[in-house]
Amino acid sequence: MTVRYRGCEIDADYLAAVEEWQFLHDADVLDKEVQTVVEIGAGFGRTCHTLLTLAPAIRRYLIIDLEPMLRLARAYLQRVVPNGEVTFVAHDDNVEIAKIAELRPDLVINIDSFQEMLPEVVDACGRIVRRLRRLARS
Repeated sequence: MTVRYRGCEIDADYLAAVEEWQFLHDADVLDKEVQTVVEIGAGFGRTCHTLLTLAPAIRRYLIIDLEPMLRLARAYLQRVVPNGEVTFVAHDDNVEIAKIAELRPDLVINIDSFQEMLPEVVDACGRIVRRLRRLARS
C-alpha cells in the first residue's frame, strides 16, 4: 500500500519507519553516540534501511532474527543498503550473540515483531537482551 504525498508515492511501511525514526530522534535516542544498533526481529529490514539513511552516526547495524527472515532481510538490504554495515545473526546462534555483546551496542530495539510472536519466542528475545546487557557489563 502506498500514500501519495506532494506527487510522490510513498510506501506505507516506510512511512511507518520514518515515524519510528522520528520517535527515536525526538526522544534523543539517536545522537552521535549511537554507532552500533541491534534490532531483534527486523522483518524485511525497513527500520534498518531507514535508520542507516537518516541517522548517519550509525556505523554498524546487527539484525537478530529467525533464519527465514534473515534471508529475506539480507536479500532486500543488500539491494538498498549496498555499502551499509549490516550483520545478520540467527536468534539461536549463541556464539555470534556473544560477539555482539563484545561490541557493546548502543541501542537494542524491536519495532513491530513481538506482537507477532508466540510468548515463548518473546521470552527468548528477552533472554537475548538480558544476555547482551550482562556480557557488555563484564
